[in-house]
Amino acid sequence: MPTAARWIPAVLFIVLPGLLVVPGFKSGHFLLGTDMIGGYYHLRGAVGRALAEGRLPVWDPHNMCGAPLHAAMHGGVLYPLTWPAMVLSPGLFWTLTVWVHLSLAGAFAFLWLARGLGFSRWSALTGALLFMLSGFLAFHVYQGNIAHVSAVPWAAAVMWRLERFLAQPKLQRGLLLAAVLAVMILVGFPQFVYILGFAIAARLGQFVLAEREGRVARARVAAQAVGSLALSCVLAAPQLLPTIELTGEGQRSALKSFEFASSFSVAPKHLATLVAPLAFGPSREIPDGCSGFIGFVGFGLAVFGALARSPQRWLWVGLALFGLVLALGHHTPFFKAFFYVVPGASLFRVPARYLMLFTLASAPLAAMGLDRLMGRGRIFAAAAGVLLVAELAGFNARYFEAYPLEGMEWSADFVSWVKKHPQYPFRIATVSAEQTPSIGKCRLAGIDHVGGYDPMMLRRYTEICNVARDKPATDPIVAMVLARPSPLFDLLGARVWIVPGPQQAPPGWKTVAQLDSGFVYENPRALPRAFLVGRSVVIDSPEERLQFMKGPSFDPRRTVVLESPAKAVDGGDVAGTIQLASMEPGGYSLKTECSADAVLVLSEAWFPGWTVEVDGAPAELLRADHLLQAVRVPAGRHDVRFRYRSRFLGLGFALAAVGVVVPLGLILWRRRRP
Repeated sequence: MPTAARWIPAVLFIVLPGLLVVPGFKSGHFLLGTDMIGGYYHLRGAVGRALAEGRLPVWDPHNMCGAPLHAAMHGGVLYPLTWPAMVLSPGLFWTLTVWVHLSLAGAFAFLWLARGLGFSRWSALTGALLFMLSGFLAFHVYQGNIAHVSAVPWAAAVMWRLERFLAQPKLQRGLLLAAVLAVMILVGFPQFVYILGFAIAARLGQFVLAEREGRVARARVAAQAVGSLALSCVLAAPQLLPTIELTGEGQRSALKSFEFASSFSVAPKHLATLVAPLAFGPSREIPDGCSGFIGFVGFGLAVFGALARSPQRWLWVGLALFGLVLALGHHTPFFKAFFYVVPGASLFRVPARYLMLFTLASAPLAAMGLDRLMGRGRIFAAAAGVLLVAELAGFNARYFEAYPLEGMEWSADFVSWVKKHPQYPFRIATVSAEQTPSIGKCRLAGIDHVGGYDPMMLRRYTEICNVARDKPATDPIVAMVLARPSPLFDLLGARVWIVPGPQQAPPGWKTVAQLDSGFVYENPRALPRAFLVGRSVVIDSPEERLQFMKGPSFDPRRTVVLESPAKAVDGGDVAGTIQLASMEPGGYSLKTECSADAVLVLSEAWFPGWTVEVDGAPAELLRADHLLQAVRVPAGRHDVRFRYRSRFLGLGFALAAVGVVVPLGLILWRRRRP
């Protein structure tokens, strides 16, 4: 093959995504993505700023009364391709992220198909272009799902390294397989890792059972591959261990709702969008089923490939059908059985995401189809390849457009007013879904919002917010933006409320400003970040505790609700002062003075890893008012320090170091053996 032709795949993998993202480079704009506008823009900006300051953002004090940011995964703190956010603006970072990951999707898929599965160069290129320009990636770009877009290319990379290991199970290849899967884990979207597990299991099963002769030997190789994949968990331990700890405190650990898990199921009629995205109108607001779009040409090549005599065709056909059936969600009884029987299935929602299996399987099927077509004439194969690119690129172009940077951040005047307010720090609240970007704006500006957008919210946070909004405590929340005036939001320090349009403010509130996103009201009844209480009640039952706190007799200024009688106080109203000496993410230093023994309540979410010291001596950290932190302080003057340190982050780094050093040591030792 001429040298120039060898570069054609690389050029296409760079140039085609580059042409698609051109609108994102327009002056004063970035690439459109709905969830980027809603919060991921600001999250990546905040993570990049923290890393640039030399700080690992393990705790986020600016959303949801404080939450473990790194453990929640979606920040991608340890993912290497997040680190350019340290020097890039959030908008430019997102645009370049789409370009880079689309290119990686094409490159990894090409390596998987050509060097892993052994397809011819042009057939592998066809399958790789289908994967790179698929509706699955384009749809998530439009939705602004940065973790989704970043994770998909690594699925192809894992499949590539798996094939290389199965072909020659060497220690070096096992380590590379583990490393690639570990990178996919670090991206921060565990559902795609879970979904990829089905493709890996299917391929290993087919590898072992393909022929009767040699099954025992192939079973040993498959077991070694599983061991390498397990090593990825060790390499990703700095992310996984804190996340496992969070899972036990998160709402999803207690939420086993089929209705929640099956939300965003693909309606059977919407399967037409796999080949015809305009079947339901010209609007870009098309059904989730369109995320499986591979076009008429791609679908035709895949069907043609399924009729080939390749020993793997049934593997990919079965995997594609499996993904389609799961994507239908509650429209089929199969998904309900899957939800209750398969471990881990109940932790995730949006069945449409299982279309990743359909997209992944379509790539080798399309490559098989082009192989068959080339046998009937190269001109037909070349025409099919050109038509495939034209159809997919035309589909993608509908989803790539510019979005203005204007309004993506709070004005400097508003941020300055908040931080100079005599009652600062306090929290901001919003009351409508259209104001969701306000949450991210606060995070990026370093000011606090009582709401939040996070798939791994703390269970107690969601429960207290639900009760405050007159909803069932167990109501699932992904984005908490619909706050309403309530004594419980007073407890959480929601002093400034931004309301769209002029409305009648509750008694005692006052209008203080007007922003593009609405009118700003101040609630003087909101409690400060830290306060002293001289009386406590002990309620062990979560249900009874929340019911008591919702009732009219609960006044958090006079009574604190504890869960253990060991540190209860039974005085009256306590006279005292609290001075906030310093505040940082994951740390508060306070100077207190009180006339009698009291409980100091800190309006920050309780989570394992928080500790407290009184006058330099460790003290017992209490759970207060269902969600918050507290400590018993005796009468007099005291210095109190609250600090957060992830309990498992250090252990995770130690395990990762061992996971790298031991295999590398074995590799070097084997090379030095005679």
